[in-house]
Amino acid sequence: MNKPKNIKYLLKKFALNRCSDEEIEQIIAYYRDAKIPTEDHPGVEEINDLYIKLPELSQSEANKISSRILKQPKRKKSLLKPNKFRWSYATAAALAGIILIGAFFNHIQNPESSQLIISDEQITLEDNNGSIEKLEEGKETLIKDAQGNTIGFMQGDKLIYNTINEKSPQNPEYNTIKVPFGKKFEISLSDGTRIHLNAGTTIRFPVNFSNLKERQVSLSGEAYFDVTKNKEKPFIVNSHGLNTKVYGTEFNVSAYPNEKYTNIVLVEGSVGLYDDLSTGQTMLVPGELGSYEKYHKNIETRKVPTGVYTSWINGELVFRDATLDEILQKLERHFNVPIVNKSLNNSLETFNANFGDQPVEKVLEYLDRIYEINYKIENNKIIIN
Repeated sequence: MNKPKNIKYLLKKFALNRCSDEEIEQIIAYYRDAKIPTEDHPGVEEINDLYIKLPELSQSEANKISSRILKQPKRKKSLLKPNKFRWSYATAAALAGIILIGAFFNHIQNPESSQLIISDEQITLEDNNGSIEKLEEGKETLIKDAQGNTIGFMQGDKLIYNTINEKSPQNPEYNTIKVPFGKKFEISLSDGTRIHLNAGTTIRFPVNFSNLKERQVSLSGEAYFDVTKNKEKPFIVNSHGLNTKVYGTEFNVSAYPNEKYTNIVLVEGSVGLYDDLSTGQTMLVPGELGSYEKYHKNIETRKVPTGVYTSWINGELVFRDATLDEILQKLERHFNVPIVNKSLNNSLETFNANFGDQPVEKVLEYLDRIYEINYKIENNKIIIN
């Protein structure tokens, strides 16, 4: 067929998803019948295969465009032998580009209810008097005590407390840091101990340890500790009934209130685990996990690959033998999105997966493709069916 005089105009309309059915038929017919030559030109079936393979085109967008293209009449089979049929890659790329651009423009021009809107909550600091301050990453902020003395400062995405040599007040002052879902944070305590805080974590600690016999902090959530050595003043983490006592070491604590277990993974050094009823301690060596069952208050240990439990520090999501509910809980915290699981099919199955710094949509697409976990986005929630 002859090239329509308005083909450029039609292609622009197609990219914006504004073509009528008749106009779409003209575009498909033009690309089907254009002599480049004809036997080298891909048909509707090949086009369908092509855009499905495009990595940047989501399945929902592909299906939308596919349904419109596949409404067109299929071309007649070529009389040429199969071994003489060749693709015109330039033509395929041209039409694939139009399909991709059309999907992209349609996505930004016509946002649907299926698009997630993730709220940006702030990390907060609560002082000894109950005053709450928002901590903005990248903003220079001085932290002061009740007397107005500067005790710390923000540096990039870290909060660093001053190392104070003089004695602190008789009644120590405490600060509380709250990290919302979708965020991570790092603090350096006055003794030099560095703590990485994961999403959905709250930690309470003295701003100075000078007049204290022990360095005690309270944790709800997940944190990685790199503790400064001090044999005379042990460091203790209190987390939902379990105490982790150390002198100088690196370890990860996962103690979310809605989870059955509190898990301690030791990377370096040694730690002792005990609760308020214990008469002794359960000791861990590097490469071990201590799992505290909150209801029966018993501790079990086993060897584990520590990298699986500390990968979150670098923004990665790693799952090994994790149930679907465990995965969804982590996704909720990591991305700050509500997820509702209505599926019972995968309740007993465990999964393995490793994600880098990927958006939640990519993670869900992977789980859907590999494990056939069906999902939809509705009213700013992810629904697993």
